[in-house]
Amino acid sequence: MKVVSIDEKRFFGFSKKQLSLIIVLATVLVSTQILLSILFSQTSLSKVMLSREYRVGELSDETIISNVDFSYIDSVQTESKRRQAEAMIHPVFSYSITQSMRIRSLANEFFLSFSSDTLTPKDILSFYSIEDNVGLLEDFEKFSESDQRMLARIIEEGIIQLLSVGIYSEEDIQKVVRGGWSVIDLKRMDPTLKEEETIEVPIYEMFSSRTFYYSILTWINETYSRLDSQQIELVIKGIELIVAPNIFLDELLTESLIKSASESVEPVLIKVNKGDVLLEVDTLVKEEQLRTINEINKSFLHTMNYSLSIGSVIFLGIVSFVFIVLMNMNISHSYRRTMYLAIILSSLIIFSVLSFVILRIAFRENIRFADSLMPVYFIPLLTAYITGRKRLGFLAGAYMAILMSFWPTSSVMTVFYITSCTGICVVFVGRGNDRIGQISQSFITALSLILVNLLFGLLYGFALSDYVISITASFVNVLLGYLLIGVLLPIFEKVFNIPTSFRLRELSNTDSPTLTRLSQVAQGTFNHSRNVADMSYVGAKAINANANLAKVGALYHDIGKSEHPEYYIENQDGKNIHDTLSSQLSASVIRSHVKLGVEKAKEIKLPQEVIDIISQHHGNDLIKYFYYEALKNNSVVNENDFRYTGDIPSTPESAIVMLADCCEAATRTLKNPSPQKYEKFITTIFTEKITHKLLDNSKLTINDLEKIKQAFLSQLIGRDHHRIDYEKAKK
Repeated sequence: MKVVSIDEKRFFGFSKKQLSLIIVLATVLVSTQILLSILFSQTSLSKVMLSREYRVGELSDETIISNVDFSYIDSVQTESKRRQAEAMIHPVFSYSITQSMRIRSLANEFFLSFSSDTLTPKDILSFYSIEDNVGLLEDFEKFSESDQRMLARIIEEGIIQLLSVGIYSEEDIQKVVRGGWSVIDLKRMDPTLKEEETIEVPIYEMFSSRTFYYSILTWINETYSRLDSQQIELVIKGIELIVAPNIFLDELLTESLIKSASESVEPVLIKVNKGDVLLEVDTLVKEEQLRTINEINKSFLHTMNYSLSIGSVIFLGIVSFVFIVLMNMNISHSYRRTMYLAIILSSLIIFSVLSFVILRIAFRENIRFADSLMPVYFIPLLTAYITGRKRLGFLAGAYMAILMSFWPTSSVMTVFYITSCTGICVVFVGRGNDRIGQISQSFITALSLILVNLLFGLLYGFALSDYVISITASFVNVLLGYLLIGVLLPIFEKVFNIPTSFRLRELSNTDSPTLTRLSQVAQGTFNHSRNVADMSYVGAKAINANANLAKVGALYHDIGKSEHPEYYIENQDGKNIHDTLSSQLSASVIRSHVKLGVEKAKEIKLPQEVIDIISQHHGNDLIKYFYYEALKNNSVVNENDFRYTGDIPSTPESAIVMLADCCEAATRTLKNPSPQKYEKFITTIFTEKITHKLLDNSKLTINDLEKIKQAFLSQLIGRDHHRIDYEKAKK
């Protein structure tokens, strides 16, 4: 039984030493972030010390000078201005045409019923759901028929008169009174202009069914002076019974106007410059002065809240743990995890220090929106480029946004702003096919961020100067981020041997010394490798794997054959050297090209990902030809002597190279090839690899294999296309 030492034990995929390094870096990052945030607060928002507690109107015993630049929103003055703006809005009333027409129709039909043979006044009141609880119809019976028609006519005229003036709901009037208004806004149609107009109506001119008595009495006395008291009383009683309000309070519109007026008020920003006098000796203390001092001290107390600091440490610790776990889960190669996390966490520590410096400057200059000044683009870009995964760039951007939210200058929207900006930046990663392409990529990103800043400017209520600062800062930040990537990425590639897309494109150049030598000493192997590289590239692209890595791995997968090229059939000119060797020795020579290839790859310092492809491109597959030859000549054969000793493919890219290698070589044996024969042959090879469990660790699905097969098929058909026989054509 093997004894595993403590240093060999793995924790979450890390060794003890690797895990210790990650924990130390994460701890330093969280500590730096919290300590710098507190330091920023203490140095920028110093507490104002008073000799005693002052009240408004007292004489100050001392002169207090501000030792900081500070600004805050004065909620008291802001609220006062909002109340003033709201008070300028009057309740809005409007005529109800429908109600007016209904009441007019009722009055007219009531009048006509006194001359009708079919309908009675009682029928009319019943139809309109009016209950005669005042005995109006009984009073009408006391008069002659002609007097009844006359009185009904006067009632109709009185109702029309009231409707033209307007009858308000008593309930609405009480709401206006309780609200403290003395004037309302009435929307009505101007008969001369034939359009709606708004007029102000004093509350004492608002008639309701309870207040129009004297008004209608005056009208009757002036217009129908011959009526006696009984007739006048009946007319008024009839009007009161039939008439109803036709002007109503528009509560929704009124509330909307009040809300708009309140929201239109700009917050009162109080700015205190360093050296300003907060209190002056022997002068009256004002409420505004005490409020300013209180706001400064509240900010100081907030930053010195130890429970908040402890909670921040715990929260950031949890977020950092989640960040590390997610990064660990999504980095394909285990030997890169510690390296990538160390690079990213170290960069974030530097980012925290740089943020501290920038925020201090922004605070001193009274810049409201400091989020756009933060250098947030370099780390997500770096993460996406070195890992080859955009999702990890998004993850790094979100983690940075959470870190930034703990700065005293941050707001609730900081996380959303930084996540949006870094997300857009990462989206465009890879659109440039070379380093020059990064320039256009950076400008496209910067232009896209203009829209983000415009959107968040609306949410924050930016002034024009704020828009200029945020857009300019974002533009410069993106360009600086790409400039740093252009300078530092080649250094990271060289120092850490990272296979970024740029490094892989450089390695795919067949003019490299290693590939040049292979082309000179083993032309057949070199041509085979180029064909395998083309097949691997299209196969990887078909399933969104790393096509550049697959191409480079394929170009270098057989560099071990440059040592003894004559032992490989693609380099032979008809004479087969294996005819003079035993099957075991031939298999050993063939098998050795993998080991030699790995050694050469290490000598020329190829990335480990490429070396993995070289070592895994045959896995532990059987060297069938020599194995079956040995079986013919011997009754007892050790199968392991005829197997490759490499690991089976552990990534989609290495599996694709294995499949492309087999398909490219094997299909050359086909006679009279056709698309159908190619497809059948490829399917056989794929099935064989699955049966022998060579693809178990490759993370390829059946759907992936189908896409790869179709890509290979297209490539092989293009490789072996037919040309016109010009000699026959001449004949």
